[in-house]
Amino acid sequence: MGLLEGHLDSIINVEFFPNESKILSCSDDGNTRIWDISLERKIQLTEKYLDKITKVKFSPDGSKIVSSSRDKTIRLWDAQSGRQIHVFEGHSGYINEVLFSPDCSKIVSYSEDKTIRIWDLLSGKQLQLLKHSDRIKDILLSSDGKQLQLLKGHSKIVNQVQFSSDGSKIVSFAHDEIRIWDISSGIQIQLFNGVSNAQLLSDGYRILFCLHNAIALWDTLSNKQIQIFEENATSVYRIQISPDDSKFVSCSFDNTIRVWDISSGKQIFSYTVSASVTKVIFSPDGTTIVFFLTSKAIELWNELTGKQIQILNRHSDCINGIKYSLDSSKIISYSDDKTIRIWDVSLGKQIQVLEGHNNHINYIDLSPDGSKLVSCSDDKTIRLWGSDDGKIADVTETSVVDYIWKVGTQIGLSMKGSIWKNSKGLEDE
Repeated sequence: MGLLEGHLDSIINVEFFPNESKILSCSDDGNTRIWDISLERKIQLTEKYLDKITKVKFSPDGSKIVSSSRDKTIRLWDAQSGRQIHVFEGHSGYINEVLFSPDCSKIVSYSEDKTIRIWDLLSGKQLQLLKHSDRIKDILLSSDGKQLQLLKGHSKIVNQVQFSSDGSKIVSFAHDEIRIWDISSGIQIQLFNGVSNAQLLSDGYRILFCLHNAIALWDTLSNKQIQIFEENATSVYRIQISPDDSKFVSCSFDNTIRVWDISSGKQIFSYTVSASVTKVIFSPDGTTIVFFLTSKAIELWNELTGKQIQILNRHSDCINGIKYSLDSSKIISYSDDKTIRIWDVSLGKQIQVLEGHNNHINYIDLSPDGSKLVSCSDDKTIRLWGSDDGKIADVTETSVVDYIWKVGTQIGLSMKGSIWKNSKGLEDE
């Protein structure tokens, strides 16, 4: 048995390749690594960024990887060959996020320089620059033809950007305001001031947010308000939309939880949780609402009846997240207490506790077939977990889940010049 070891600083993100037995990870050490599970070897980006990597993401079709860094650059990679396709440069501040457009033709990035930049995936050119400094629109054309638009808007750092479902618009969120932009023209279509807790519905064109003394639903296509939900929104600090966009949950400072019907605008029911909510999610089928509490407990509530189903309370420190098993029968939680715990949802019982990390666990991901689990931690290691008795999703109290990686040869991928290089790496354990 072994573990994935080699990063020199905290590992902040890890996920399985969509259709392959590989794992992608990024770390504060400035390296992005690809780990091959089937060959028991590591594929490492040996010539690293100049600063910490902030994000790595797969394209929707799994063919490309985009990475961003605090060195103010974005890099596009071929997921199969490891070849570096483009380096996107232009940001003057740390890059907070980068994402693909729905049709994989563009990349959008946003930064602490208060700009949103839209890049063409094929040419590597910058298509639009949305600058968030004041409310004056100024159109510029650079001499190299790469920068087509400069638009000024937000006065604060942008903390979230999302594409509309048809890829024609961008919605940007910055502290207490939302702006909607037309991608082709670069024109700001709509501005909302004094808003909070905004979420874009999965259809990509409706936005739910707290505005003044109510929660509002807005249509970005028609630029009209669809629905208003009567509540003192100043007391609401968190909202979450159900997977089918039919309902949403609001969390208030008095620990009151309300469930709303989106189409009618009516409150379905309300109840009180035992402590403040740090995060809320729906189960994949939308029937269960899961709350992470400051009391280090997880509460499960039935979305249809409004009744509490279970309280899961074995963690001893902050809970960072959960994953549902593929059939939704189990929950896998991870925490700053250095443990991963597998729970039976129907029984409310802890089935297993996975120990091995010696620092906070930042993220976990379940393989597409549910057979393995990968975790990353501030202890600078990645661990791959599996069960001899079958899939992790099917484990019982008698099963044995443990980390299964056997460290082998480390292979390096140079980021400069896009060349694969063989190199000796970590020693066998």
